[in-house]
Amino acid sequence: MEVGELLEKLDGSRVRVVYDSPYAIRSFIFGHLMDESCCCVVYSDTMMRRLERTYSSLRRAGYPDLNVRVVCIGSGKHAFGRLERRISPEKPAKHILAEMLSCLRKETSENSRILLFGFYLMKLLYSGVCVEYMKFLEKLECENYTLFDFWPADFCTGIEDHALRRAYDVVLEVKSCPEQFYGEDVYSISVADSVLFDVPPSQNFYRLSGFRFVPYNP
Repeated sequence: MEVGELLEKLDGSRVRVVYDSPYAIRSFIFGHLMDESCCCVVYSDTMMRRLERTYSSLRRAGYPDLNVRVVCIGSGKHAFGRLERRISPEKPAKHILAEMLSCLRKETSENSRILLFGFYLMKLLYSGVCVEYMKFLEKLECENYTLFDFWPADFCTGIEDHALRRAYDVVLEVKSCPEQFYGEDVYSISVADSVLFDVPPSQNFYRLSGFRFVPYNP
């Protein structure tokens, strides 16, 4: 299955994307998701800097210029996209999430994508934040747009996390495949969990071509 075919079926859904390779997930984001309809919400200056570095390297390789909207929880000093709102990271988690919710309701247009980056870091900084985060996701109605929330696999453990998974309609996994079985640079994109009957659990294999995943046929 082409990646684009899968993404079309996810319109209007809350999607969690679990990954084990930062390189692969950036290809998934910039090769298949990112366009000027996106609103990127970035938690921490560290995550903003990483995205900015990725984008700069892609631009040198011929990636098109994008003027995406950005909401930053941090200083906003790293240039990536068009900064619409800066939220202080010094506030309590509950206040940060409430301000994000208000901002997204105002800034997000129909048929756009919301991309959430770095929010797994809140688990390290705030105790009990998973409950507040679930409330935030539940209040962020997705009928008119699609939400993608990116989490490293190492952070997706524990009882709280299993409860948090229930806040999403679909859980995707983007993972590296063992070289001894598949060769170099082969990745899988799996539907690990889904409430959508036209998006059943599945696993497909891909290689990277430029910025994009292409189906892998051994």
